Amino acid sequence: MNLKRQVRRLLLLEGLSNFHLAGTAWVLLLTLRGFTPVQIGLAEGVFHLASLCFELPSGMLADLMGRKGTLFASRCASLLSALAMLRSSGGAGLCLAMVLNALSYNLSSGTREAMTYDSLLEAGQEVHYLRLSALQNICWRGAGAAALLCAGVTAALGWQRAYGLDMLVDGLALAVVLGLAEPAVGAPEVRPRLRALPQGFAQCGRDAVEFLRAVPAAGRLMLVNALVGAAATLLGFFLQDGLVRAEAGTAALGPLLLAAALGGVAGSRLAPRLEGMYLGVDPGGLSLRRAGQSLLLGGQSHRTGVQKNRPYRALASSAHKLFPQAKIWQKWSAQDCITLDSVPYIGRFSRRNRDWYVATGFGKWGMTLSMVSAHLLTDLICKRTSPYEALYSPLRFPALSAVPRLAGHMTRSAAGLIKGLAPGVMRCPHMGCKLSWNAAEATWDCPCHGSRFDSSGKLMTGPSQTSCRCHKLIP
Repeated sequence: MNLKRQVRRLLLLEGLSNFHLAGTAWVLLLTLRGFTPVQIGLAEGVFHLASLCFELPSGMLADLMGRKGTLFASRCASLLSALAMLRSSGGAGLCLAMVLNALSYNLSSGTREAMTYDSLLEAGQEVHYLRLSALQNICWRGAGAAALLCAGVTAALGWQRAYGLDMLVDGLALAVVLGLAEPAVGAPEVRPRLRALPQGFAQCGRDAVEFLRAVPAAGRLMLVNALVGAAATLLGFFLQDGLVRAEAGTAALGPLLLAAALGGVAGSRLAPRLEGMYLGVDPGGLSLRRAGQSLLLGGQSHRTGVQKNRPYRALASSAHKLFPQAKIWQKWSAQDCITLDSVPYIGRFSRRNRDWYVATGFGKWGMTLSMVSAHLLTDLICKRTSPYEALYSPLRFPALSAVPRLAGHMTRSAAGLIKGLAPGVMRCPHMGCKLSWNAAEATWDCPCHGSRFDSSGKLMTGPSQTSCRCHKLIP
């Protein structure tokens, strides 16, 4: 595959797919033809209903026909939609055109993105996907803005010529699709048979219902998105209908509609930025949070003194995949104490010393659990009863499920102690475990209990209370 040629054709396809003079100003053209806002609204409802029905089948058809075949079918449906609109004289033809337009939308939605990513993946350039996706979005929106700006020209041409030009653009898009190469990666090993599609549709439907039951917030978000989209669509209807009724000149139609569209862009720029911290819940997930103009990317948890430089390489790889233009200007690691059952120790240190209190084992949630500690320890010191005392008590007996973890820690500590008995090894002053050299940070780390020392042997973190007394520390 010639990647440069493939990318050029994908960008051209984005522009052609959204440069529809009649398709962009279809409400305006239908108003000029005498259709009422109610009829236009019903036609829009038919589009969304058909789109909902096509959502699952279109994805499975993509597996059946391949990325290229699906894009070809999408452009064919768009061309037929323009033809139906051209030949229609009433509501039935209008609804047919909207159904075909919905089919075109569903077939192309996600398929162009998949074709783009798979093309880059086959060439080993998938890290550049976000950059290319941004260029595709620029081409898509730029073409739509250009078509919107030509609304006055579209009205002057008349709806028949406008839909004829849309068919011509779709014909050019079909030629571009034929020139695309089908990526070998990403395609299913065995394409589903046509007769197996109904069973697959039913399974996809069940999976969707189960997902919405498990994650109700996703359903609420989809509902809000639909309501906002419906409101925006209705405003667009009334705006285009109002411009016609106000007898706005054809030369002013394009700039007025474009200004309305740019209002949405301005609104998105005025919207507040998402703040806070985001944590991946999957194993090996990443955490992200903003810090001024920088981004903090965390992850790759590991035991002190283990894995050496690999966590940094993995984080750097993730950063460049998510943000290809990112520049890493600092890196560091932090240590967190984690209890056997992952619940912090907050309360009295021992039964003998009733006035000794401890708060530890926060496991990376120090900002939150420090507040819990403050409230709980205040209650204990002031001789008040706290409902959380037993939960966080350092004197609690670990659950049976924590026994394997305890055995693992004891095994590693015993191995470190045995290795520390060998002559000439670097030992931790705490209990004599063999130290491990951390080349990524130029530190000596104790894999037994977590003490760390700089390259000169100076103590950085405990539990050791003294620095290393060694002469030659750099391996």
